[in-house]
Amino acid sequence: MLCDMILKHASSTLAGQKAGSLFRIPRSLWDRKALASLLHTTQLVCVPVQVSNQSILVYLYNSQLVKNILSEVDSRSYLMQFGYSEHPDRALQVLLEKLGKARIFPHEIGLFLGYPLQDVRGYIENKGQNSLYTGYWKVYHDVKAAKQQFAQYDLCRDFCKRWRQAGASPYEIVQLFKK
Repeated sequence: MLCDMILKHASSTLAGQKAGSLFRIPRSLWDRKALASLLHTTQLVCVPVQVSNQSILVYLYNSQLVKNILSEVDSRSYLMQFGYSEHPDRALQVLLEKLGKARIFPHEIGLFLGYPLQDVRGYIENKGQNSLYTGYWKVYHDVKAAKQQFAQYDLCRDFCKRWRQAGASPYEIVQLFKK
C-alpha cells in the first residue's frame, strides 16, 4: 500500500522529472522495509518529516536533482536569505529541521521540490496571491513552460497508473523509470 501511495503522489519524482515530492500518508501504511526495497536501486531518499498519530508527512526527493538546484548560484543566494547554508547537504538538513518544527511550511520548500525560483519568489512576495496560473504549484513567471512541465508530470502519473493496472509491481515500475 505504501508503494502504491508513492506511485500516486510522487510519480514525477520517481521518473526524474521533479526534484522532490511532499505528501501525507496514513501512519498505518508506513513500512521502512517496503520503502527500502522500492528505492534501493535509485538516487531517491524518503524522509518522514512530520509524524502524528494519524499520518506521516513524507518528503521524497532525488538527491542529485536537489543538489543540482541547491548548487545554482541564484537558488543558493536566495535560500541564504532564509537561513540556509550555501552547502547543498547542509541546506537540505536545514529544510528538514524546519519541516520537523513548523506548523506552516517554509514556502522556500518549492525550490527543494523543483519549482522554478521565479515562481517560489513570486509566491513568497505575493503571499500566495495574484498567480498567473495554478497547477502543481502557483505560477508567477513562465506559464507556458509551467504548463509543459505539468503535462510531463501528468504523463508520469498516468504511466504509473496504466502499468499498475496492467499488473506491474511498484518495484517494476520504478525500474522502468530507470531505463
